[in-house]
Amino acid sequence: MKRIILSLLIFTISFTTIAQNTSASEQFTDWDNNGGWSNGTSPGAVTFFEDIEIDGSVVRIDDLDLNLGSVLTINTGDSLVVDGNLNVSSSSELIVEEGGYLYVNGNLVNEGSFIIFGDFTNDGIIAVSGNYIENGLGDLNTGTNSNFYVNGTSDDPGNTDGIIPPEIQAIYNTLPIELKSFEGILTQNKTTELKWITAKEENFSHFEIQRSINNQDFEVIGTVNGLGESNSDVYYSFNDKNVPYGIVRYRLNAVDIDESFELFEAIEIQNTFSSELKAFPNPVTDFSKLRIVVPQDLSGKLNKVALYDNAGSLLYSQTNYDPIDGKIEIENIKEGMYILKITHNGLTENLRIFKH
Repeated sequence: MKRIILSLLIFTISFTTIAQNTSASEQFTDWDNNGGWSNGTSPGAVTFFEDIEIDGSVVRIDDLDLNLGSVLTINTGDSLVVDGNLNVSSSSELIVEEGGYLYVNGNLVNEGSFIIFGDFTNDGIIAVSGNYIENGLGDLNTGTNSNFYVNGTSDDPGNTDGIIPPEIQAIYNTLPIELKSFEGILTQNKTTELKWITAKEENFSHFEIQRSINNQDFEVIGTVNGLGESNSDVYYSFNDKNVPYGIVRYRLNAVDIDESFELFEAIEIQNTFSSELKAFPNPVTDFSKLRIVVPQDLSGKLNKVALYDNAGSLLYSQTNYDPIDGKIEIENIKEGMYILKITHNGLTENLRIFKH
């Protein structure tokens, strides 16, 4: 009980200090999917008082820090691989649910609280290739059937199940690649140029280049063969010459020769309309005769078209609007200025329409 009271006291004092120097946006920022790390590469830290849940298989190729008051949860069936040290700061919490996986290819330093609900029968595994170190009020709570393996020394040997078994170590021995950078630019001719660098490759086969316009459904738009084996920088590139309009996301899927794979964090490109959206006639006397002119290379329907009056009141709204056959059916419109709001793949364009 004394230990818990001290922990709460430090948490209260620390929160007061941070609140004086940190904005609310910094304290409660999220990283992707409203606080969820999905398949890909994690950032370098869980920020102050942030609550993150692992969703899928996430890799951090470097150290990972859990800052003051943060909570990181690895859910059932999901995994986190840290190719570096994992540092759990004071008053933060690391939770591995039953059936969750955590592999630390370095040291696990615990200054906060570390809770394991892993179940070996459900493949719940926590494996540390380096040392387990407890500083300050760091505490380790393990479930009845959890497994906590440490290859080095452990500051809590009573809760440690020995070194990592060979069959478990083999799963995490090597990542297929170490991705050093991944970036993209949209050129003037509407081509996305993707470039990336690997710092290491082992038993590596190829990359799948995936694209999404809704950040949920990704399609494979091409492949690039890997070098296979390398301990130095390897440079890659791929051009997407058919870029959809809107906010477009690209990600890499690294496929090993045994067909295992590793998904990396997506990057974002905005292919804007660049004033190519127009409406005519403008001024208009009858809104049913108003036509929306879209770029020639935009196929299909617009996600949404809406009409607002000058006070911001919604007068008309239509999803999946066909710019060829669509009509804005609205009557009894007074003369004046109106705003035609066009939304497509995350982009919004406002056109001023005058009614005579």
